[in-house]
Amino acid sequence: MPEVRLVIADFCIDLINESAYPLALEEGYSSFIVGLNDSNADVKVVVRAEIPAPLKELGKTIYSADFEGKPLWKIEKSEHGLRFHVFSPEAPFELQQVAELNTEMTTWTIYTEPRLVDGENKLLPFLHPMGPLVMYYLTVKFDAIMIHGSGISDSGKGKIFTGVSGKGKTTMAKLWFEAGAKVLNDDRLIVRKIGSDYISHNTPMFYEDSPRSAPLQSIFSIHHASENTLNRVSGAQALAAVSPNLIQHGYSSEIISHHLNFVGEMIEHVFVFELGFKPDQDVVRKIKANEFNQA
Repeated sequence: MPEVRLVIADFCIDLINESAYPLALEEGYSSFIVGLNDSNADVKVVVRAEIPAPLKELGKTIYSADFEGKPLWKIEKSEHGLRFHVFSPEAPFELQQVAELNTEMTTWTIYTEPRLVDGENKLLPFLHPMGPLVMYYLTVKFDAIMIHGSGISDSGKGKIFTGVSGKGKTTMAKLWFEAGAKVLNDDRLIVRKIGSDYISHNTPMFYEDSPRSAPLQSIFSIHHASENTLNRVSGAQALAAVSPNLIQHGYSSEIISHHLNFVGEMIEHVFVFELGFKPDQDVVRKIKANEFNQA
């Protein structure tokens, strides 16, 4: 029986506690907790206390993520799927968790050391960066992508502004918020295909935030410029504008193809633009005035 159920981007995630310690979640997940019921989860997360000594030894790494030369996680193949060594962002090279994902991508087993929370030892299974890893592999299993971008909803119509760090994602979110739009998230979004529609969802961050979503209408590949320029692109240009900003683990050609195929189908239904912008309200007015003239 699950102890906690989360719904993130309409994915149902059950946390099953197989320890004597209570579970705890980081603040950003609190609004994504829902009541327990008899419906099936999209993925089950089994939580166990302490990391068994044999699992601390890392085998042949097939993929690793690093930040400024410090490991975030390493992945190896295991007998039943994938094994993850997840390291602490605050204490570089300190093994924080070991997680195993079965071949069908239906069940995670997360081994984690107890931590003192509010005066009591608890298990934090989604301690960063573990939570985003679980979310990412849901996009691998289902029709979905995870993308770096700021997402907004303007009169119920979703827009994503995507680009690498420093290109202006947070600035665009601020400008649209000031213009009266609703901000979904300014860093990490999940886009899902539901029927023939593409829906943009926010994901839990390090701060408390409510679940939000919007039907996706347009994606903008952005960069700072001396003047505001808006150019609609399609086909290979649109694919090239969107795909570099997907969150991807590049060890599997099958996974890469899965996400590229998703984007290839999505850009047949969602408008894609290249946008150069100055950080003021003129860019919001330009998009509102010209977006559908080019569509």
